[in-house]
Amino acid sequence: MFNAAISGELPNENYEPDISVVVQQIFSFLYQNPNGVDEESILELLSLLCSEKSSKLILSELKNKGWIEYQHTQFFASTKLSDLGQKGRIHSNIPDPQSYRVIDIASGIGIGKISGTPDEVFMLGGRVWHVIIVEKNVIKAQLIRGKIASPSFQRHKGQGACH
Repeated sequence: MFNAAISGELPNENYEPDISVVVQQIFSFLYQNPNGVDEESILELLSLLCSEKSSKLILSELKNKGWIEYQHTQFFASTKLSDLGQKGRIHSNIPDPQSYRVIDIASGIGIGKISGTPDEVFMLGGRVWHVIIVEKNVIKAQLIRGKIASPSFQRHKGQGACH
């Protein structure tokens, strides 16, 4: 990927809308408009993110799950959503980083913690480790001895916090 970036030939990737962005935008829009928002305004806001049909399905699902309310032609943030908004949890779609406890697979001993999306090879405690197994919030890794190649940076397809 580094050579492709230098030559200006990054791979062309197809765009796929992230539904979590739509959800986050609805949450933020309703939170900042406590007097309610009509459906047309929400659909206009979301028109660049997804189809009208998808927007209506998402609004319906959020209403059914108790995240938003609909009264007298207006959508409102529910109490549940307002509580999250007061904690600052709805204005960003960046997910909280996952934290992993790392275990040496040879000894079964915990060697520390790392955050974020782990690459196949990582450094922890000044040593280089190779991921063998990832289970929930635990990584079982093997110590690599000797010389290693430079890290290979990879794209990670993640999901937003509102997914």
